Amino acid sequence: MAGKSKLVLPLNWQAVKAAKAINGKATEYQIGTERGLKLLVFPSGVGTFLLRYDAFLGGKRIQRKLRLGRRDDMTLQDAREKADELRREVNAGKDPVAEAVADDEEQSNALTFSKLVEDRIAKDRDLADGTKRLYREALGKDVLPVIGALPIDQVTTAHILAILDKIEARGSLVQCDRTRCAISGIYAWGRKRGIVAVNPAAGLGRRAPSAPRTRVLTDNELGRLWQATAAPDAWVSQSMQTIIRLAMLTGQRRSEVAGARVAELALDGDAPMWTIPGDTRRTGKVIRGRTKNRRTQVLPLSTQAAALFKEATERAGKSELVFPPGRIPGEETKETRVPHVNGESVSRALRRIRDQFGIE
Repeated sequence: MAGKSKLVLPLNWQAVKAAKAINGKATEYQIGTERGLKLLVFPSGVGTFLLRYDAFLGGKRIQRKLRLGRRDDMTLQDAREKADELRREVNAGKDPVAEAVADDEEQSNALTFSKLVEDRIAKDRDLADGTKRLYREALGKDVLPVIGALPIDQVTTAHILAILDKIEARGSLVQCDRTRCAISGIYAWGRKRGIVAVNPAAGLGRRAPSAPRTRVLTDNELGRLWQATAAPDAWVSQSMQTIIRLAMLTGQRRSEVAGARVAELALDGDAPMWTIPGDTRRTGKVIRGRTKNRRTQVLPLSTQAAALFKEATERAGKSELVFPPGRIPGEETKETRVPHVNGESVSRALRRIRDQFGIE
């Protein structure tokens, strides 16, 4: 069996439950005199029972480590009984780790973390397009290269903490929290479908300080911003100017304004309206709407807002979109991330205008 751990816990469930990581590092404890039975405790508080044993491969002795289960999912007695059963197999010449790998090779290949991510993006009808983009962006750079090829049940809290620590070391605390939420969301979806048993990202807290946004523009600042959008040196397109102004007039989100459809507008008559569709159910299927809260919003439009929408629809020509994306000459066939002016482009234009004209 494996060598002895320096830290030993008494064969007592209360002691096992109370064991913690030391000095902020994953800490391994030997449990009483139980041969090879260990408890690995992570800084997050998650504890995992392990069995360490020696196996022989090609005449050489190698050390194996087999995960038995998490401390919050099984008792000490459960862990002892499982360890006894596995020891008997080892004494009979078997190698449980090697056999598990061989037996589950096909299944493991089909259930990697990368595949679970793609399954959720493809199959979760409730997942908003913006969330899908967030998943791809948050996971693509830092997560999938590290754990993408691992079977989903072999991704541990330690893996995730190492990824988050690396992002935090870059000073990207907000991105760190987005990444944690993305990983946790993937596993939470897998649990609901019975694909995975535990969420290794559960219980990992925020790293960026939480502060509610209370800053609003004054009437004077709103007036300056309105005028700045039309300034010759603002360098914004007519469509971008209109989107910013409509957002100011209606109070709607950038993506909701930028993604407006001609069919949503009723501009004739004395009571012009804009109806932004929420989710609907047709023949048992949920059809995604455009509002963040998934509820239909009906907005009466002021004369000024209705006039801006009319001008925009005339510029759009035969497009069903009020603000179709601009095309760079020579790149007319290039695909865009969204079929309309991108909300992120609106934010960049707005920041540029505010910086340029000193509107804080």
